[in-house]
Amino acid sequence: MSMATASGAADGGGVVLAEFVVATVKRPDSVSQTARGAFTGPTDLNVIVWQVFLPARASGSLSGGILMAGKWTHLEVYIVSEDRDDMLLVADLDLPCRVARMELFRPPGSDVDHIFVATEKFRYFVARWDTTAAEPAAAHAGRLLVTEAHGEFRERAGVPVDSGRVGCKDPRDRAVALHMYKGLVRVFCLGGAAPAAPAARRNRRAWPAGSAASRALSGTLSSAAGEAFNLRIRELQVVDFSFAEFPGEESPVLVVLYGDLNGSRSIRAYKLDLDLREFGDFWGPTAVLPSSSFLAAIPLSQGGGILVSANQSLCYYGREGEAQFSLQHDTLIVCFDYIESDSFTEMVMADEGGVVYSLSLDVQSSAISLDRMGEGPQPTAITALGGGVVFIGSHFGDSVLVRLKSTMVDLVDEPSSMEVADGFEKSKIVACCGANKDGSLRVIRRGVGLAELANIELSGLVGMWSVTLGGRSGLVLSFLNESRIIGLDEDEEIGEVEISGFQHDSATLFAASVDSDRILQVTRSGARVIRTSNEAVVAEWVPDSSSINHADTIGSEFLFGLSGGALVACTLDDGIVVEKRRKTFSAEIACVDLYAFESSPGVAARLCAVGLWGDPSIHLLWLDTLEEAADLALGGEGRLVSFQYNLDENVVKDRKRFSLGLQPFELVRFLHSGKQSVFAASDRPTILGCTGAGRLTFSTLGVKDMVTLCRFPTAESPDALAIGTASGVIVGVVDDVQKWHTKPVHLRESPMRIAHNEASGCFGVLTSAAVGCEPSESASPEEERYYLRLFDDDSLEIIDSFEFDSAESAHSICTFAGSDSGTTFFAVGTAQVMPNQEEATRGRIMVFKVHSEFERRRVALETSIDVTGCVYSLECVKGRLVAAINNKVQVFRFVESSDGTGASSGGHADGFSGSHLEAGQKHSGFIQALYLSTHSDFVAVGDILNSVAVLQTGWEGPGGQSTTVAAGGSRGSGGVIKQLAEVARDYDSVWMTAVSAVDDATYVCGEASFNLFVLRRRAGAASEEERRRMVVAGQMHLGSMVNRFRK
Repeated sequence: MSMATASGAADGGGVVLAEFVVATVKRPDSVSQTARGAFTGPTDLNVIVWQVFLPARASGSLSGGILMAGKWTHLEVYIVSEDRDDMLLVADLDLPCRVARMELFRPPGSDVDHIFVATEKFRYFVARWDTTAAEPAAAHAGRLLVTEAHGEFRERAGVPVDSGRVGCKDPRDRAVALHMYKGLVRVFCLGGAAPAAPAARRNRRAWPAGSAASRALSGTLSSAAGEAFNLRIRELQVVDFSFAEFPGEESPVLVVLYGDLNGSRSIRAYKLDLDLREFGDFWGPTAVLPSSSFLAAIPLSQGGGILVSANQSLCYYGREGEAQFSLQHDTLIVCFDYIESDSFTEMVMADEGGVVYSLSLDVQSSAISLDRMGEGPQPTAITALGGGVVFIGSHFGDSVLVRLKSTMVDLVDEPSSMEVADGFEKSKIVACCGANKDGSLRVIRRGVGLAELANIELSGLVGMWSVTLGGRSGLVLSFLNESRIIGLDEDEEIGEVEISGFQHDSATLFAASVDSDRILQVTRSGARVIRTSNEAVVAEWVPDSSSINHADTIGSEFLFGLSGGALVACTLDDGIVVEKRRKTFSAEIACVDLYAFESSPGVAARLCAVGLWGDPSIHLLWLDTLEEAADLALGGEGRLVSFQYNLDENVVKDRKRFSLGLQPFELVRFLHSGKQSVFAASDRPTILGCTGAGRLTFSTLGVKDMVTLCRFPTAESPDALAIGTASGVIVGVVDDVQKWHTKPVHLRESPMRIAHNEASGCFGVLTSAAVGCEPSESASPEEERYYLRLFDDDSLEIIDSFEFDSAESAHSICTFAGSDSGTTFFAVGTAQVMPNQEEATRGRIMVFKVHSEFERRRVALETSIDVTGCVYSLECVKGRLVAAINNKVQVFRFVESSDGTGASSGGHADGFSGSHLEAGQKHSGFIQALYLSTHSDFVAVGDILNSVAVLQTGWEGPGGQSTTVAAGGSRGSGGVIKQLAEVARDYDSVWMTAVSAVDDATYVCGEASFNLFVLRRRAGAASEEERRRMVVAGQMHLGSMVNRFRK
């Protein structure tokens, strides 16, 4: 956990130390950069992936009452398998920086690659893999990287660049160039001898003796220790730049793509002289297409030169000539990598829409060929791994492994940008993730993972039970028309076991160990006990004129549920299965279960539970007599029901119902870590346990297509489990620590905002999608349309949709309860943006109601009201809607129609006869009010530049008396908001990204510099000035953008 603790001023003059804890639930996996090389070993093929995240652990010390935590970056190191079908994670590193550029290079005399990293804070370091480390598990402590050099390249008088690529590496690993200040390129020498700079040369900066930078690039890198210098370039609006190779030129050549104030773009090539530390003109400037935005260097072995990417075009520039290739549709290539080829240059490319291309370039004839290979996620990086396999890293969607002209293999499951649903069950989070065609809803649940020990490929598995075979673990597997036995041999290897007395040609209904040498097999035609040592049938029992549907056992006592509703209790006595008791129910038996316990100290008792078809109750019977001990009505309605039953007092308490999925589920009791657990097999497999206090715990198991589960202990893993799936059997160990697991629901459009309507059992999701329209002089061939999508909160299937007007964009959504009926409504805030309009001056607040018609839910517009701007945020306070509209915050009252029919025409009727919204008090004075959060009668407002202000609502009661409701108070019946006044403000200038009111005095905030901070309002301070000024009670530098808080 990462903690930010600070001193907060208490009400009055005292100081209270408050602690704020930040814990990472799910790391983001937005890939920004990738690199390929031999990093962990001379023969390894590695892929390095950089991702930004909030660390799971950090430490710090108090200084002036404030605990500061650093900014972190997530580095993952993968080894690619020989068949290129998988990437094995070997290191997961947390590094204290945000990466601006990363390059792998091979120093002279080294057999492995080193990594060069430049950070956004104008620092750099060079590191290598510590090949002496024994285990990669130490990577979490950062011990697998050895720092070879580090330093700083900040320029006090420089102007940082706004956008564009900030770094590139020479193809021969001689230098790295960074463009992080306008008109200035920082060059780092990576290899080769470079003499000292001439004394007469001016405007060249040398590192101070003894500084960290003077020791840079030393050790194994080169004799040019500390060679880093600045060079001026003419271009101030650099779009992209890259080192390129040309025939007959030994020096590095830097090609710059730049623009001017007129919108034109050109390329210019500079020759870099590392000896003299200067740029010389090589060729250019050469005009290129105005839409050019990307450079790709061609290897010298394939003729050299540079490739320029523009909309609908690829242009090649080289010594032998130029070539141009027109794309079939309006798209832009955004990333590329090389594919090994002997005769011509071949590259794999991806455009902004995720389409993957293979490009062939014959430099001699200046011929370009571009083939469409398939479609993947919207890319930010692409890396060719050989064998036709490509890794595509994405910011908006899942990063994937792609085999060209074949199938795609998922590597990563969740995008990083999330909008989280409010008011939903605490066991899971539903988030809006990704954008455009990679947009999705993600269900994030807390569950346990599985450490896989073995995987047996089988198909058609319908049942599985654990048995003991000669003192070792075994499994009875049942299929549609046959049964098999597998078990462990002396070497702990899994193999099939043949037992002559076992009925292999029939499906097994139930199996269990009677003792260490005998097993029970139950089929529909009968039950038999087999001795495993001699494979002989010891005893057999066949029902009369009926079939067995259900069975369970405790030792040598058996319980069978027969067709026709008969329940039979048997025992194994002297090698004979003897029927002891029989009871017939009025309906067919649906399930049976046996349980042994101590009814009193030293007195053993056995209960059997019986469920019947068409009877929503459980019958508890004493096994000895089959007399009914209790009849417990459930009323679960397709859900899991848990309760505690006191047998002596015949009292049921703590009855709870849970939803575990849409499919019927099977309950299997098993022993795990010495504790009784229950596995619920369904479309959402879950392990249920019980704490010492009697509280039920749920752990979702992240295994797909599960059928059943049972124990399968081994010598090394006594808690191992066997998990039956649709494709086979997995043997593994369940983690003791719960983790967060994610399930995607792909939308192929951009989800933006989400709210949960618990009463209607659905989510309201605001989405946007590009739809085709007829092209004209004033309209684009594609138009962005906005929708309100209704999703079932259990299955996440789409229920209904509402399309907004063509010029209307949806920006905010919340739920609120009507003051009269108690019905829960959706409120949506929109903006209507006209052409050539910088800021919206019109918008709407729309109220939607979910109607149930013939067991189908539909969303209908109840009413709407026009407002003068964009509704950036909506919240509910004491039954009223609070809206952030451009530079003001306003309160609205929803009045329901008296007949309950509403006014679905889109606005209220004349005389307010239908449902309508009434505009109330407002508070202006913000630059742009973007974020709202409410608690009690207080409204926290996040401004685009002016941090946070807190407003308080004042009420007028039925008698006309104006009051201000205290925290936690009530406005009473018929009260009307008559005041919306500012009570406190943070006077610092902060660009806000999110705000949340924890209570009446504490507010958690996120801002655009990747910081998290806590503000406290001092309501009990002595002076008015102190009461109106909010103080910082805690702060933390996350290194990640916060775009939403949910309580």
